[in-house]
Amino acid sequence: MTARMREPHRRAVALRRRPPGESERLVFAADGNGDHGDAAGRPPDEITLELTDAAGEVAGWCDDAWWLEALRRWKERSLSVHVAPTPDALSHPVGLHYLEMLRRVVPAWRVIAEIALCEVSDDMIAHLAALPCHELRIIDRPFTSTEASRLTSIRIDELFGRLREAQARLGVTRPALVRMPALPGRSELTSVPPASAFVAAEST
Repeated sequence: MTARMREPHRRAVALRRRPPGESERLVFAADGNGDHGDAAGRPPDEITLELTDAAGEVAGWCDDAWWLEALRRWKERSLSVHVAPTPDALSHPVGLHYLEMLRRVVPAWRVIAEIALCEVSDDMIAHLAALPCHELRIIDRPFTSTEASRLTSIRIDELFGRLREAQARLGVTRPALVRMPALPGRSELTSVPPASAFVAAEST
């Protein structure tokens, strides 16, 4: 690339940059109506999806019509899609169907999923190791007595080792595995904050 060609390229890159905090984010709560917002307004850079409610049931708006409209509006954008750590969000067949669809139809979208450590059981290891997303964030939240009796208690270090072993067996390198600390006061039914909010995050 010549110097004359580099200058327009630098200007184009500069126009795409935004100062921190200026990204447009939309949150689709499980109990919301799934409204995509004003089509004439500024399109989002990030969307956060609560695919399931507190009972692990799929959000009412999560259907073919909602996803078709999302694709119609934002398919050409480099969108970041955050799957919030709601109960069974990463194991419900409906949610998984749409995550697979995103991988095929809009590979440029970056999909980041979260799950709390207390939601992981032994029989989910292989499934999570090959989850159709770019990044899997595991929240190191302590078990309650109820959760410990319901699921197999897996220590966070052991879980990461087993996930890496499963990925090696499957011959996959995605999703990237990231360990996240539990934030004080954060419930499972909240939108996913940006990675910068987790000051002690450990990328593995």
